[in-house]
Amino acid sequence: MRPGVVFGPGERGNYTHLAKALRGGYFVFPGRRDTVKSGGYVDELLRTMEFALDRSDPSILYNFAYPGVSTTQTIVETFARVTGRKSHPPVLPLAPMLAAAYVFELAAKLGLKTAIHRDRVMKLVQSTRIKPGWLLANGYEFSSDLEAALRSWSAETGGRFD
Repeated sequence: MRPGVVFGPGERGNYTHLAKALRGGYFVFPGRRDTVKSGGYVDELLRTMEFALDRSDPSILYNFAYPGVSTTQTIVETFARVTGRKSHPPVLPLAPMLAAAYVFELAAKLGLKTAIHRDRVMKLVQSTRIKPGWLLANGYEFSSDLEAALRSWSAETGGRFD
């Protein structure tokens, strides 16, 4: 199994950081809003694994991600709908953001605790489109989509997305 971004309770990764930045009002789009980010909810991932294990094939390799295309903008808009918070992050030019991230990296070397890093900024502008071809070709039916998944995650964590 080759997954896209997997999110859900206990993830403490990309989606958790995004939720925190949106809640705090400090998320900005680096360079563009249309970066494609494929992924899916951990519960859906587990369902796909059960689906694959129920097959009689001796070996299965498949990609896991929701079949629809999600951009960073649609992800942010979906978080806004789920949380009921308005969110209209600006797009900032990439070069100044990378320069600022470099300053934070230097500060981190001096002991400042920060999650800001040029690599993390670059991950937000590099598209990762993963298609669940095998799952769809073999009749897998997704039980959720991005919005349903974020609603479940919110309910499971009291709206904290942690």
